[in-house]
Amino acid sequence: MFARKLTIPARSQPKAAQPKVLSRALLLLSLPFVAISCASGPTAAERVAMAKRADLETAGLQQNLAVEYQSERKLDKAEPLYLEALAIYQRVLGEEATETALTKSNLASLYQTDARNNEAEPLYRDALETQRQLLGENSIEAAWSMTSLGSLLTNRGSYAEAEPLLTESLLTHRTLLDENDARTAIALRNLAAWHSAQNDFMKAVPLLTRSLKIQRAALSNTHIETGATAAKLARVFGELSRFDEAYPLAHEALSIHEWALGDNNPLTARIRNGLGALYWRQGRYDEAQPLYERSLHDQEIALGRSHPDTAITMQYLALVHQDQGRPNVALRLLSEALVIGRNTYGDEHPSTASTLYNLGVIYTSQGQTSKARPYFTEAMTINRRVLGMQHPMTRRIQHALNQINGVVASNE
Repeated sequence: MFARKLTIPARSQPKAAQPKVLSRALLLLSLPFVAISCASGPTAAERVAMAKRADLETAGLQQNLAVEYQSERKLDKAEPLYLEALAIYQRVLGEEATETALTKSNLASLYQTDARNNEAEPLYRDALETQRQLLGENSIEAAWSMTSLGSLLTNRGSYAEAEPLLTESLLTHRTLLDENDARTAIALRNLAAWHSAQNDFMKAVPLLTRSLKIQRAALSNTHIETGATAAKLARVFGELSRFDEAYPLAHEALSIHEWALGDNNPLTARIRNGLGALYWRQGRYDEAQPLYERSLHDQEIALGRSHPDTAITMQYLALVHQDQGRPNVALRLLSEALVIGRNTYGDEHPSTASTLYNLGVIYTSQGQTSKARPYFTEAMTINRRVLGMQHPMTRRIQHALNQINGVVASNE
């Protein structure tokens, strides 16, 4: 996600005060809690105003530096700057200020990038409410917060709430901005991600294709956001088995991230996993496995073993081991990923259901249907509630559960 910079007005400099000699008698008569100042200098109110302007300028500079760090994925350096800027805006301007709202939105985008969605969501909601009140429903600031919140809700599995936010945001971006604006590209990409989450990949393709075209022109072919969109389009093409179109984009995305962030960056690992997924889909396990192992190693060092991104890589690697006849290794990785997923997303998230389903599949492949059944049952309960019965993944789990029930019934 983009974070947005502030435009900082130049601070006016007060005129130099002319010195004035005060008598010792006057100094002695001054009350101890009243500051003594030159009569021709700024008043106390003027000094307070000057201090506030200085504070606001500092906050603006801090926020803009944080945006730079975030664009370089140096989140540990960006976060304290956002927090300091936010504290200044809250103290000087209050909660109901556009600068406060923008800073909350930027800090939320950092948390979202770092998979800290529980911290990001209330900030997005606060920012959006303030922007709607101060700037109106159709402001570009409110639209930006809408697409950001919609993206987070999509990742969380709250699809019904996410879709109208994403749709309205894209309409506002197209209405208020040039069609080729980079922010419109992000709104297109976020709506495409929502369609992908519904397994509606055919609707995602034109949105991502348009987004990528805009970013190539507005940002450059080597910009990190261009690489992120290329990776998402590669994944969608892979889901559609359009591998001739997927591979060039996946390699391009990985090259951009390696160049911009380095080989060992955890976000580079995410993109590397996308290339590994293409190899896995085509049964090229010897090419997929080293990519996943490299990503897992880098994520463990940068993020820790219990990070949700690390858990996702564990799942990918588990599927490779399963398909290569190593179910015990796959079960160990998936069991660990399930614990991390429950701790991160809770028990009612589609990602949790996906891990449960994969565990059920492995136990089924080993003929352990009694162990597989509770995993399929829990996964079915989650997806029925979150995704609905018509979702392709829900139907897949239902089919597996029906087969398990049939096997169990025949053995009784």
